[in-house]
Amino acid sequence: MKHLLAQIALVVAGIAQTHAPAPAFNASGPVGTGVKDAPYSADVVTTYERTLPSGEVLHGETRGKVYRDSQGRTRTESDAVGSTATAQKFVFIFINDPVSHSVVTLDPRTMTARVNQWLFPLAGTGPAATKQVAADHPPSAGADIVTTRPAAAIPLAAGGVPAGKTEDLGAREMEGLTVTGTRTTRTLPAPVGGDQQPRTIVMTTWMSRDLKVAIATETDDGQAGHHMTKLVNIVRTEPDAGLFQIPAGYTVADSRPQQSPPN
Repeated sequence: MKHLLAQIALVVAGIAQTHAPAPAFNASGPVGTGVKDAPYSADVVTTYERTLPSGEVLHGETRGKVYRDSQGRTRTESDAVGSTATAQKFVFIFINDPVSHSVVTLDPRTMTARVNQWLFPLAGTGPAATKQVAADHPPSAGADIVTTRPAAAIPLAAGGVPAGKTEDLGAREMEGLTVTGTRTTRTLPAPVGGDQQPRTIVMTTWMSRDLKVAIATETDDGQAGHHMTKLVNIVRTEPDAGLFQIPAGYTVADSRPQQSPPN
């Protein structure tokens, strides 16, 4: 059971700052370019619940922070688990800078910073980009890290993603903002030759047009459980510029291609 709970803790830690389909979280906004002139900061709360075949109910919660400045730079801070043996938590920091076209991972435990060039033309710290950065530059030796991977990722069916039904949920007020909601229901076919039933996944997203970011995302999945990520305590002011810089005293490993000096 301890091993199972440790696995759940890793999964929950991975939900906190993701980007793209729910429960992923996109701090920057639409894919393609950083969102400018819409600064804010907020707490990010992610909850997880799953009922095991035995009837036992597992619960989990992680908290983090997100900051975005007027230039579109974002900083996300999320809980991570450094060891499945001890389940010791630490803060994982990811800075996405569309100004310098770089992404930075900070490890406060070792006071190290790893700098990479954008691997994809993404505005936020999307799952693909984060997965590649984490794979190429793990935060520290021996750490078992799951960062921003969605816990309830939807598998692709033959020929692509199964068509889903999307409902318009209209507008409402949330955290002092007007948000518009959509609910998408997808049914995945049962595996061929297996005894499992078709799998239905319901994803609900509430978007703020002013901030161009999801204020809440929720996924209900009979197999993977229920996940929700939401922004709370939103402050719409310019964050401290120092949050988007590498702190003094950090050892920096810069993996960006070096430009040749002019002839």
